[in-house]
Amino acid sequence: MLTIHSDRWLSGSLIFAFDMIHYAILTSRREQMSKIQDSCGQSILDPCALHLTGPDAFGFLQAQLTLDLRTLKPQMLQATAWCNANGRVAVVLLVAVSQGGYLIVIPRSLAEQTLRRIRLFRIGHNIDTQNLTIEHCQPTDENALLLAHSPQRALRIAPTEPVNQSLVTPAGSLLDDMRHGLPWIVAATSDRFLPQMLGLDQLGGLSYRKGCYPGQEVIARVHFRGRVTRTMRRFHCQGVSALPPGLEFGNGNNRAMVLYSAAARPEQVIGLAVVPADLDAGALPRLDEAHFGWLDNHPAALYQEQ
Repeated sequence: MLTIHSDRWLSGSLIFAFDMIHYAILTSRREQMSKIQDSCGQSILDPCALHLTGPDAFGFLQAQLTLDLRTLKPQMLQATAWCNANGRVAVVLLVAVSQGGYLIVIPRSLAEQTLRRIRLFRIGHNIDTQNLTIEHCQPTDENALLLAHSPQRALRIAPTEPVNQSLVTPAGSLLDDMRHGLPWIVAATSDRFLPQMLGLDQLGGLSYRKGCYPGQEVIARVHFRGRVTRTMRRFHCQGVSALPPGLEFGNGNNRAMVLYSAAARPEQVIGLAVVPADLDAGALPRLDEAHFGWLDNHPAALYQEQ
């Protein structure tokens, strides 16, 4: 009887132990997925929209953005930049002709900075600025604005005010932006890079001949007389949460900076970084993270048809 009782006690203990291990594994997986979902949200990159209208809206934006607004295609959101006087990109944005004005899509974290720039430069211009709610939609939906860098995706002005007014960017959208080389900028990476370093010329968001805009002389001089010393590459590494924008790694002149990243699948992160332009992937700096590697062997690979 004692043997039977002991066997039952041992059996019960083993079952309890296995249950606890199973619970711990499930809890760990839930925590990992929660972290992945948090990183997928990428709150600093969640988009918001501004609508600029008025008789001077075209002239105002034409004199500020690197894009020639006359090249905008109907129903299309085009990537472009607003630079500082030194030609460094302060804000990367999407712009489209919409409802008698211009719709600007920017990361929510740079909304206040962008509004301050508008207020600073709008003196003498008859323009109105309105905050609008936008939503993801299908390219075939009514009033859809297709993304020029990725036409299978679209945004539109929300027809009604949703209960949750904060539009969250799905991880899949960020991964698609990286795949097409869209260089979203946040506060930690603002005012650091020329638009050519961020590939905005490759995306059609940079004009060298439209006339003056902030930083135009520096940007044109690099294009016509100099060379671009930095470019973008995608990377991957093991992890469950996105790496912070502005994270630097490497030594001396061989340094890289993370623009943004997102969880691609459990325990894998894919990101976009600015790196030295004249180095092959094998010579680029490496981040001290497990299974780190560069996805693009050369800069042009980022903009090839995929």
